Amino acid sequence: HRHGIAVVLDVVYNHFGPGDLDLWQFDGWSENDGGGIYFYNDWRAETPWGENRPDYGRPEVRQYIRDNALMWLTEYRVDGLRADAISFVRNVKGESDPGADLPDGWSLMRWINEEIRAQMPWKITIAEDLRGEAAITERTENGGQGFGSQWDGTFVYPIREVLTAPDDAGRNMQEVNKALSHNYNGDVFRRVIYTESHDEVANGKSRVAEEVMPGDADGYFAKKRAVLGTALVLTAPGVPDVYQGSELWEDSLVDPDNRRAVDYSSPSGLAASLASREDGAAPRTLDEEKLALTSTLLRLRAEHPEAFVGTRSGYRALPVTTGHAFAFARLVDEEAEVVVIVRRLGRRLAQLGGWREDSVVLPEGRWRHVLADGDADGGGQALSEVLGDEPVAVLVRVHDEEETA
Repeated sequence: HRHGIAVVLDVVYNHFGPGDLDLWQFDGWSENDGGGIYFYNDWRAETPWGENRPDYGRPEVRQYIRDNALMWLTEYRVDGLRADAISFVRNVKGESDPGADLPDGWSLMRWINEEIRAQMPWKITIAEDLRGEAAITERTENGGQGFGSQWDGTFVYPIREVLTAPDDAGRNMQEVNKALSHNYNGDVFRRVIYTESHDEVANGKSRVAEEVMPGDADGYFAKKRAVLGTALVLTAPGVPDVYQGSELWEDSLVDPDNRRAVDYSSPSGLAASLASREDGAAPRTLDEEKLALTSTLLRLRAEHPEAFVGTRSGYRALPVTTGHAFAFARLVDEEAEVVVIVRRLGRRLAQLGGWREDSVVLPEGRWRHVLADGDADGGGQALSEVLGDEPVAVLVRVHDEEETA
């Protein structure tokens, strides 16, 4: 907090134990060798982590979980909670099968959010549900669970698929556009967007660069493709989530050793890359290039918050004359303020001889490159000029006062 950094704590209420858990068979009683008085002892006990789901209908269990959530927010003063896999709190199978619903689990999460909103409305709660359920972030008075935001599978799954598809034919740009424009409850900030997380780099998966080129994650092609993911996360509508180490090229925090910390002190680590940035030197390595992109786009968000945060911000797709690129604008009061242009199908594009006469239509006005030098005018612009060989270009509107300064 002294450094202006908020803390959001991950909490797990979808299962408890059973290892090293004093609540397990607390008074010695159980049925079906289950957890006893504080757990379901029938088919409802089943979870992906064992038969250890707490009994959400028991008043003592509900109070225990509610008090635990409020304890972190009040006594430890964390700024928010991220609730792990709540689909398994509201449904035994974590799906939408009505026969496996847990109404008591649903009402418990709603009660916790109501309590937090009543006592600490400035705190945030984030759900990991990943089932595309708008009711998760709908306000409780409208019948929803009342979470402030939720991890968005509508973004991460299609974007990772596009980034990691082994050939150009596997990239569905309609799905990309849906991923960029999706929202819950008419509010883009009720979704958290990302390309890497502790789940997406586990369970047989890995970081984006490794998924692009298995065994050659350090290669130029894999790293350039991963840059696209970072650029989209930091510019698309939603709350961006950057997995630790994703600001560089990092292979830690992944299976099978996903507790190995990021080594920021290594020669290619954050400290060395930051030092080069502070010296004003141009990026010399792909590590420094990715850090430069990440820090530049974060600064862009800070300098133009109205384009990314709040009710004045918006999104609009921009026309391009080729399937080898897509473009969109971030809006302020329906007027374009930031433009993002992304190259796609790079191998096929090279086989066809490059951009040739392909173009993008920029919104009217004057535009300045954020990741490179140079300006551009609104209207039709050659992609060979505004994007060239780079995987992504980001431009910001030049206002009249900037032109005369």
